[in-house]
Amino acid sequence: MSRIRIWVEYWLRAIGAFHVTKRLIQRFETVGLRVLTSWKQLTHGGSWPPQRQGNLVMFHTARSGSSVTAGLLSQHPEIYWGGELFNYNLPLWRSKPRDRLTEARSFIKPRINYVDIPFYGFEVLPTQLRAGQIETDVFITVLEDFGIENFVLLTRRNILRKIVSTLVARERKRWHLKSGEIAPLTQIYIDTANLELESIKPLLEHIRDVQAEYETLQALLSSRRYLHLVYEDDVLRDPRRGYRKICRFLGIQCVELPVRHERTTPQPLSQIIQNYADLEYVLSGTEFEWMLEEGVVSPTNLA
Repeated sequence: MSRIRIWVEYWLRAIGAFHVTKRLIQRFETVGLRVLTSWKQLTHGGSWPPQRQGNLVMFHTARSGSSVTAGLLSQHPEIYWGGELFNYNLPLWRSKPRDRLTEARSFIKPRINYVDIPFYGFEVLPTQLRAGQIETDVFITVLEDFGIENFVLLTRRNILRKIVSTLVARERKRWHLKSGEIAPLTQIYIDTANLELESIKPLLEHIRDVQAEYETLQALLSSRRYLHLVYEDDVLRDPRRGYRKICRFLGIQCVELPVRHERTTPQPLSQIIQNYADLEYVLSGTEFEWMLEEGVVSPTNLA
């Protein structure tokens, strides 16, 4: 069955219909959850949804260990993990820009109401909110209205590594590796002056933008109940470290679970980046120069 699923997914991506198909499935799922929730409310005498211990949202900027962390959380018997709810809407939201807050609410509410496991959680990326023209502070307020009171912020100190991981995944057309798989060496060329990610701009501007996103999220969450995880400290060497911290944060027993994902770009940057000398020139003398060196920790505490 898994081979069939992989083949179907590959075919849908090849014809450019993957996101459209996933979005349709997600919308049918939303309607189905509303119907099932209404039925449960009738059969339970209006006492549905049940009292939940808590809900959780994890903010991150991708390629920061979110998949391996979410993979562990999704296996925990007391947590229902919804993943990136808005991921498949990105192409539509970008092609037809308008305020998508109401649409986002309609995705979240039926899923929270339907689940009867003690904790419900999902992931959000700033890029998704921007595509939907949703202000982050407004979105967090909406989450609190839904009874979401626990937040996790997952950041990565070496933002250059994060960007390289994105470019490698794009080149491979594969974003994750299963546990035990050996990551192939995929070499890439980085246009340091006009690098295309969410938008086209110089590499240094991309790095500073991610850093600014981290600072904004930290400021918004600082007055709320939140846990700050850092990839280099809590995921890189042992993904279970961050997972255990989340369990303690939620006040639930930490069940030892298998890690389902492997690192996608473990090789030195000098082997991955074809024009490594260009990056050395651009980053030399900047506060980001240390990101080129393997095993070097950020000279500041900024994530």
